Amino acid sequence: MFTAHQLNRDKRFFKLKNMTAKQASTKDPLKIRNYSFFIALVYTILLAFILLVNIRTIKKEALKRAYNYTQVGFDKDVLYRRWISEHGGVYVKIDSTTPPNPYLSHIPDRDIIIDSNLRLTLLNPAYMTRQVYELQEAFSEVRGHITSLKPLRGANTPDSWEIKALHSFENGATEFSGLDLLDGKEYFRFMKPFLTEESCLKCHAKDGYKLNDIRGGVSIAYPMSKVAMLNAAELRNQYILYFVLWILGIGGIVLSYFQLMKNAQKRFLAEKSLKELNQHLEEKIEQRSRELQKSQNDWENIFNTIDSPAQLIDKNHLIQYVNKSTLKAFNFKKEELIGEHCYKLFQKCSRAPKTCPLTKALAQKFPAKNEMLIEVNETSYIATCSPILDEKGELESVMHIMTDITSRKEIEQELIMANAIINRGPSVAFRWKNEPGWPIEFVSQNIEALTGHPIKDFILGKTAYANLIHPEDKAKVSEEVASYSASSTRQNFTHEPYRIITKDQKIKWVNEITFIWRNEEEKITHLEGIVTDITAQIESKQVIRKAHELLQLSEEKFRQAFETSPDSININRLSDGAYVNINSGFTQLTGFTKEETLGKTSKEINIWHDLNDRKRLVDELSNKGFVKNLEAKFSIKSGKVIDGLMSANIIHLNGEKHILSITRDITSFKNTQALLLKSEEKFRAAFETSVDSINITKIKDGIYVNVNKGFMDVTGYTAEETIGNSSLELNIWDNPNDRDKLIEAIKTKGYINNLEAKFRRKDGRIIYGLMSANTVEIDGEKHILSITRDITERKEAENELKLYRGKLEELVKARTKELAEKNQRLEEMNKVFVGRELRMTELKDEIEKLKNG
Repeated sequence: MFTAHQLNRDKRFFKLKNMTAKQASTKDPLKIRNYSFFIALVYTILLAFILLVNIRTIKKEALKRAYNYTQVGFDKDVLYRRWISEHGGVYVKIDSTTPPNPYLSHIPDRDIIIDSNLRLTLLNPAYMTRQVYELQEAFSEVRGHITSLKPLRGANTPDSWEIKALHSFENGATEFSGLDLLDGKEYFRFMKPFLTEESCLKCHAKDGYKLNDIRGGVSIAYPMSKVAMLNAAELRNQYILYFVLWILGIGGIVLSYFQLMKNAQKRFLAEKSLKELNQHLEEKIEQRSRELQKSQNDWENIFNTIDSPAQLIDKNHLIQYVNKSTLKAFNFKKEELIGEHCYKLFQKCSRAPKTCPLTKALAQKFPAKNEMLIEVNETSYIATCSPILDEKGELESVMHIMTDITSRKEIEQELIMANAIINRGPSVAFRWKNEPGWPIEFVSQNIEALTGHPIKDFILGKTAYANLIHPEDKAKVSEEVASYSASSTRQNFTHEPYRIITKDQKIKWVNEITFIWRNEEEKITHLEGIVTDITAQIESKQVIRKAHELLQLSEEKFRQAFETSPDSININRLSDGAYVNINSGFTQLTGFTKEETLGKTSKEINIWHDLNDRKRLVDELSNKGFVKNLEAKFSIKSGKVIDGLMSANIIHLNGEKHILSITRDITSFKNTQALLLKSEEKFRAAFETSVDSINITKIKDGIYVNVNKGFMDVTGYTAEETIGNSSLELNIWDNPNDRDKLIEAIKTKGYINNLEAKFRRKDGRIIYGLMSANTVEIDGEKHILSITRDITERKEAENELKLYRGKLEELVKARTKELAEKNQRLEEMNKVFVGRELRMTELKDEIEKLKNG
């Protein structure tokens, strides 16, 4: 029996413990869980809303792309339809795929018969457009359909979407577009009306159409699956980005939750200890005094108000008492639990496991906790055991409370899965310290796939991320970090794409989203980022840009060549010969300006002097697709007829065949050629009829190429015996040194005149020849043209003359000697006669003196 003093003391102690427990109960951890869940829910909704806004923006951009694609397709169709319409259609060969159009039977020249093997039929714009769309459907999902509210063909009947579009055109709309389902697939459809132009009335005037009437339209359907493929990568990046942001945010919330729960558990530890002590006191009071019965009931109520499963277990692991949460959690009745071993019910084993917190609590006599998996409903719990001691300090029983941590386990599993997804994806997650070089505190495992460096090199500080940035981009990246970090309200920013250098010295392009973390003093402590490899995207853009630049360069080169060529260049439609474009060379050659030429046919400007030449051009283009060096005569604007050398090719412009032709004025050449022919005829006549020996030999080996009759008469060799052999082989030169003189003169001066040489005839007789030679080029190879005159008779006459001259000189010398002797005698006699004459003269003078006295 208790004394009154003891009873009062116990009541005061029980009241004090109850007050402490009541104060502790105001710190209910469930409220923390609710708050955490509410914050996580708000965070999730906010991220989901932002993600949905971004996805809607991407989808709007997809619709814009689809709109642009379909509008470009429509404009292209309108251009080639208008071109064909303006030229009254085109003629094509009739075959099984292109029979004559019955709707053009009212046109007299619908069909043209060229010959028995070639029949042509007229293709109007609608017929051609339909065939193009049918061809397009064979290899592309893009669809086109020409239609009208009054179609001539059943296949051109509009569907429900096209009917709406056509009615809207009649109400003033200029175009109609939107999403629609075709064969169960989503398409973006675009349609604009076709207005009746003057060129259209050739075929449609009979149907009642007038100028500018809406006669129908063309709808273009572009599959959204093609656009979706372009946006797939961007959507995937958005999903990964916001998923990572959600994981990081939820992870932070979960960590904060557990930190708060840990603090709450510390506070509740005292509360639970008090509850256990109250339970112990109620049992003692119930055993010893009915006055404490009310307190016992209160303890039971408090015990049952614990949300987590709780049991009172003795030192033999026998369950003494359970609360309602235990019964509810494990679906047991109270009678099935009381007196049973806890490990048999909860662990399904024959003895307490080694990790049992109750065993630890019994041995250490202080609260113990440990995680263990309860097989019932596969729920995970943290079990906390608080020992209850009697007045002597001996262990009397244990308060066993189990906290459900299933949700935490699920969150941990989700974190593991999220980490695996990140490591398999193209994006790498980083956490840098805000220090020089940006040392890495955390990085996802796929860093090695991006940089080639193992993850441990980053974690251990052997490799700094800043050292991987390309030297040309490092300053820009640093400036962006400094600029964005300067704003205290800035939470995140996106870098301009920059380059990194991998371990094997490869260059990769990356895109980075960075999040800023500040401490309580608003100082930046860390930077977290998501780095994505975008090398393939950058290289694709560079390839496209390069291809575009090359295309522009090619077009510019063609334009310059077209405009600056001195030859006449023109582009004509193959169907009717109408001029599409001409260059300045055409104008200079023909005298016709662009205004006088473009849009007209060659027949209209009457440029072909002989239309058979144009037919030969068209026939050869039809058969071979090209023409080279076709000579034809052209009538230019001045009325003069010129000769032209034409080469042409078939090219495709806007899906239609054209003729690109280049014509060179060869009038002067033809005149020169005629003169050359005359000259060659004169040369041939002189060559054949000359009595002198004329031959043509190759300069390199002396092989005879041609000889004339004079050569055969002089040498005795026939043409068959000579041509193909050399002069050395025929042993024509009596002295080979004479041939060496000829070759040396030809090589140094290019010619030789009046070379005397002795030649050996076929019969062995030696003759004299006087040779002159010059170099001529035949088929790109140098030859010697030599003319040799037989001077044998002259040489023999000269020799005889020399012989006569020698004899004459001897006679002259003898006669001269004889005359000299006679002259000497005459001089002597003359001297005698002169002396005598002088003497007689003197005598006459003396006689005269004597006479005169």
